[in-house]
Amino acid sequence: MEFLRVLFDSYGATGYLMRSVATMIEQPVQAAEDTAPVAKISSACAGLHLLYRRGLNMECLDILYDVLIRYYQRVRLPNNQAFLLPTAVIKRSYPDGGLDVGLPTKCVLPAKPVPSLPAPRFNTKGLSEVLTETHASNNTVRVISEMIKEAIPADKIRESVHENNLIGSISSTSVKRSLQAHALELHKYVKSLAAVDPPREAQLYDFILDEKNIPGYRALDLFEFLTHGEHVEKMQNQETSFLSAILAGIGATPFEGVDQIYSLQPEMSKCDAICWALGVSKAKKKICGIALENMRILRENTTDQVTLRILSGVRVHGMRFLSYLHQDWLSWVSNVAAHFAALEAIRLRVKQVDQWDKLIGDFERVYLAHAVLRTNLPSLSRF
Repeated sequence: MEFLRVLFDSYGATGYLMRSVATMIEQPVQAAEDTAPVAKISSACAGLHLLYRRGLNMECLDILYDVLIRYYQRVRLPNNQAFLLPTAVIKRSYPDGGLDVGLPTKCVLPAKPVPSLPAPRFNTKGLSEVLTETHASNNTVRVISEMIKEAIPADKIRESVHENNLIGSISSTSVKRSLQAHALELHKYVKSLAAVDPPREAQLYDFILDEKNIPGYRALDLFEFLTHGEHVEKMQNQETSFLSAILAGIGATPFEGVDQIYSLQPEMSKCDAICWALGVSKAKKKICGIALENMRILRENTTDQVTLRILSGVRVHGMRFLSYLHQDWLSWVSNVAAHFAALEAIRLRVKQVDQWDKLIGDFERVYLAHAVLRTNLPSLSRF
């Protein structure tokens, strides 16, 4: 059955609610079986926020939340027994070790942190024993060597690239085995937890309107272009933000992400390894040079632990603001808040990770509250 995609009314265009309802109903049937429980829970919660933005009432959302989230919390073990991922854990914010999962229009308050849920690991060992040719990996090693023009740990790069190349070709049987191992790991995690008190929740709209929760760091001119009519200047050539410049530099290195960088220089600290990768990358020298300088400033004024936390992209207020903002708008506003929070962390010389978490939380509240209450972004988010 096919549903309309967009409806037009006196308020403008909006995504068709019943199409979202149909997608939500069909999702358990059509969703791939090779999806980890955490991803299923987050996806279902994001779907509920979309239903709210498109106009579904809270009575229906209460029922759907109780049914769907409870269903996806249930993890089946290889022996067909099952257990539940604790509600008190998944409702916690990201910095507190949770998934920020909750009803639309609600927000979670800070709670005692718990260890983060383990991530699934997919094993390519069986496939790599069959597919032993490494021509593509050898080419990558040669290209990297030519780009950085110095000795490199070729065997480690070859092994890492070969494994990444095989990830997308793992058989369904291997994926199933990996997810079964992940289920056992989740079960062990749940059993290791002491008694966990559920976090307190509040109405998101009331929370962001509370002035004591919104410290006024700076004038918010970020959203001015939204009120200047339909035509705005292209934003591609605007100066890259402080944090974006670091991430762009890391992406411009010839290596496949920070995990590969860490594995190539295990004797270095993670921050030193990132700086090494930026320093040896000759092909995009300007981008990597800016990133390296920004890394230096960040490390000199904070600590390596705070620097890594900042670069990790962990946000305090993530999923819950999907009640009002489309994920693209939410990501944009959150990234800008993180940029200014990083500059403030440098000014204040923040030395503790929990200090950074509070700082980024404050900045997110300022910018996200302004986006929800003072701009037309919510009306542009009904899709």
